[in-house]
Amino acid sequence: MTNESNNELEPGETLCEVWDVTPTESLPHSRFYYLEPVGVGTPMVESMTSYIARLTEAHSIYPYTFFRKELVPLLEFAGSKPDSIWLSNFWHDSSGINSLTATAENMVKSLEQLTLRSELRNLTMLHWKHVLSSTNLLWAQKSWCPMCYEEWYRLGKIIYEPLLWSLKPITSCGKHNAPLQQCCPNIDCKSRSYPLVSQSLPGFCPYCKRWLGQIASTDPQYEEVDVKWQQWVYNNLGDLLAATSNLTSPVGQGRFADALNLLIQTTTNGNASAFAEEFQLYQTTVSRWQQGVNPQIGLTLRMCASLGISPKCLFVDNLNDLKTSCSATRNTAFVFAKDIIYHNKFDYDRAKKSLELLIQNPEVPPPSLTKVCRQLKYVQGRLRVYFPEYCQVISQQYLDYRAQKRKERVQRICEEVREATYLLHSKGHYPGERGVKKLIKAKGAFKLKEVRDMWKELLADLGWK
Repeated sequence: MTNESNNELEPGETLCEVWDVTPTESLPHSRFYYLEPVGVGTPMVESMTSYIARLTEAHSIYPYTFFRKELVPLLEFAGSKPDSIWLSNFWHDSSGINSLTATAENMVKSLEQLTLRSELRNLTMLHWKHVLSSTNLLWAQKSWCPMCYEEWYRLGKIIYEPLLWSLKPITSCGKHNAPLQQCCPNIDCKSRSYPLVSQSLPGFCPYCKRWLGQIASTDPQYEEVDVKWQQWVYNNLGDLLAATSNLTSPVGQGRFADALNLLIQTTTNGNASAFAEEFQLYQTTVSRWQQGVNPQIGLTLRMCASLGISPKCLFVDNLNDLKTSCSATRNTAFVFAKDIIYHNKFDYDRAKKSLELLIQNPEVPPPSLTKVCRQLKYVQGRLRVYFPEYCQVISQQYLDYRAQKRKERVQRICEEVREATYLLHSKGHYPGERGVKKLIKAKGAFKLKEVRDMWKELLADLGWK
């Protein structure tokens, strides 16, 4: 028999391959989907609150369930675990997830552990925690551009919320030159939402569950200078957020102080007082910045605009490039009409006359002391020092007005709840909280103690337990 005949298979026989039985390396797997964030490395990078909402949507669960069952066991604050009370109050402060505080740090750490994503820090402001203050950094409410939502929906793109929209200096969309919205456009809802709530879903109102991609019917009109300023802020903050993907660690602690000293040396030959006067800053503010105190983002933007430099140049670029970019001549292209820090010479007689006139002929509704100071272009502290009695009267008038409006609102809601309760009772149905809520327009009615007490008394009078 030849070798060829030995290799031939007999009828009914099968030649099987030899399997490699060496154990394969076990690769790590994530507990939640390896969901990719939107826009990392671009000005429109996604916010962390938006990422959480999309992640929970992908798993067909609500953020409340995700937090209660998955995130809370992983979060740690000062060595203690958050409890159910913490979770119930968490949504009110959910803007901190996008911020540069310990809340954002813990959230990034926990979410990276659950998803095995390594770039989630870019969805927050954590890269800037050593050079920016958390004060007046982010909106407490959710903001969005309805035109962007509508455009993304028509093009089949992912619906999400960019981190740029959550920054407080941003009040309009740089692409559409339209103001960002913070109130549901549906006429029977009009609710405001926090950046993340128990039933958040990008592009939809968490309360009425309807689409937010609608053009608002009554948009405030911006003056030309405001449009230019917003466009400048939008573009430069976008460049700053885009730069985070190239940073391997947060910007250094002393970076802003070093850059500030260089700017003072370049523009006013090292004279900090002259620098403060030139760029409408308090001398104490500049002094504290030199000592290492982080600046608020609004003042930083105005200083950069006046100097003709970008925030990215201030915080990220080489200091030599900063010196080259800086111009000793102040940029007068912008007139800061809102939230301006006033440095007018104090006119005692003018201020006294204005306050007396306001008290003798009160406006309806009465303005707050903050609004009065803005109209007179004086800081509130100065008016309180010179005219404490007048300031007290103005503040009290405003507080009394607010109290009266609240009383009227409570009475109106109580009447709605009373009518709904009687209606359900007349039909033989138990007038419970859920049933009453469906019949009234007021949102959060049962959060008011007066309303809840009245409702309970009414149930007792009607014979319901």
